[in-house]
Amino acid sequence: MDFIKLFNISLSLVACVIIITGCGSNETSSQNPEGNGNHQNIAASQSNPESNEHTHENGDDHHHEKVPGPNGGRLIVDVEPHIEFLILPNRHAQITFVNDDIKPIPPTDLNIKLIGGDRSNPIEIAFSKKENVLISATPLPEEHNLALVLQIAGKSLKETVFERFHLNMETCPDCDLHEYACICGHSEHAH
Repeated sequence: MDFIKLFNISLSLVACVIIITGCGSNETSSQNPEGNGNHQNIAASQSNPESNEHTHENGDDHHHEKVPGPNGGRLIVDVEPHIEFLILPNRHAQITFVNDDIKPIPPTDLNIKLIGGDRSNPIEIAFSKKENVLISATPLPEEHNLALVLQIAGKSLKETVFERFHLNMETCPDCDLHEYACICGHSEHAH
């Protein structure tokens, strides 16, 4: 009797591991939680044709590499429309709205706030519209590897999105972009 209980428990654990580590349906995909295929163009442009990763029936390849924004900044695809975060030479941050083809579009109703620095004394920076982009009200501090959080909210979003990263302005030796926008797929700390 104890052997049968142990076998059933082991079988249940194996089934759980298979379910948890399995690919799952598009409805549970972390890259496309709605399962609606909106990220197909980005997934296609970000996929690595030399890898042996698979593509789902609707073309959603959720095992993809990053692509740069149109200006060489950090591309954030967790919001619609997508946005590019870029640091200008004067240390102001620029937000460019882009479509699924990574082409710039006019700003939308998204409200974006930048929070960074030390948790005990954080900086908060607002953005204002200038032509077809958003520009930070003040320049970012010259601190190396500044911790940042972009807070993105709007009527078109179900909930506020928080994009967290470090503002490492060193140049990646592989993709020649700043580390905060690196598209090589390796760890930020690997350089």
